[in-house]
Formats: sequence, C-alpha cells, structure tokens
Amino acid sequence: MPAPKTDNLPLDISLKANFVRYHILLTFTLCACLAASGYFLVIKPKIALIQQSGAEDAATLKAEKVKREAYLVQLQEISQRYRRFDKDQLEKFNQILPSEPDIPGLFVQLQSLAAANNLALSNISFNESVAEEGVAGNGAGKVMQLGIGLNVTGLGSGSYEQLKAFIYALENNLRLFDIQAVYFNPGSPSYNLNLTAYYIAQ
Repeated sequence: MPAPKTDNLPLDISLKANFVRYHILLTFTLCACLAASGYFLVIKPKIALIQQSGAEDAATLKAEKVKREAYLVQLQEISQRYRRFDKDQLEKFNQILPSEPDIPGLFVQLQSLAAANNLALSNISFNESVAEEGVAGNGAGKVMQLGIGLNVTGLGSGSYEQLKAFIYALENNLRLFDIQAVYFNPGSPSYNLNLTAYYIAQ
C-alpha cells in the first residue's frame, strides 16, 4: 500500500499562514481600491455636477438681483416724479385716464356734450376689454379700454353740422376718447358712433 503524500502539507500551511498574516492588509487594500473607484467613478462626477449647478444658480441669483435693483431705481424715479406733481395736475390726469371705468361719469359727460350740440342721446352701451397690444401693462397698472356705442339724434335742422360739432367736442374733451367709427344714412337725423375710452386698472 502506497504511503500518503506529505510534500504539499508544508506549502499549504505556509499559504494559510501568509493569508492569516496578510489578510488585514489585503482587505484594507481591496477596500481602498473600492473606495477610490467609487470616489472617481461616482462621487467626484456628482460633486462636479453640484458645483456647476451651484455656479449656475449663483449666476441666476446675481442676474435677478441686478434686475430687481434696476426695477427699484425705476420705482424711485417714478415716485419722485409723482411727488413733483401738484394736486391740480394729479386731478387733471385722473380725469384724462381715471383709475376705474366710471361709467356713470361717462354717461353724464356724453349726455352733456350731446345736449350742448343740440343732439339727443337716445341709446348708449359699454363693452370693457384689455387695451390693444403695446398699450397694456402687466397686472396692476394695466391699461384697459372701454368700448362705447352711441346713438344720437339731431334736434331741428342742420343735424350734420351738429354731429361735426359733437365729434369736435369729443376729441377735445378732458376724458380721453378715440372715435372708431361713425355710421349714418343720408337724410336721416340719427347717427351711430363707436368710441373707446381708457382707464388704468388698479
């Protein structure tokens, strides 16, 4: 019967002894390699992305700050101009471009202008909307327009001349009016007018 081989036993014991002796160093080296790989492959790119995003946010905030500072300067200038207006000028401006539609006031003005030019105001209608592009603002302070439909009738003879005088009075009225259209039939004393008045929404 052949004898068991024992030549490999010292080698196996030597390998195990070396593994036991160096396993801490090997484990530490492996962990260090994994940590380095994780840092360079995952963590470092994310840090770079966060830094880039932070720089962009800082630039955005800086631009917003400059914009707000410029807006504040504009508000201060407007406030100074407002203080320079006296009470009569402000009252006149409020009559030209009031802060509300003031439909009752418009009705009284139009009826008075018609009567002053020997015309009878037989019908009136109002239609509110935002002013055309380029005139309107944003939010509070937006310029609004008020469409007005008028039907007037001439009293007595010479109603066409009365209409011309009425239109002239509208164009020179303190409250701002735009005459959009005038409709009439030859020989008829009745006239239809489309006007636009303006005001500032608060």
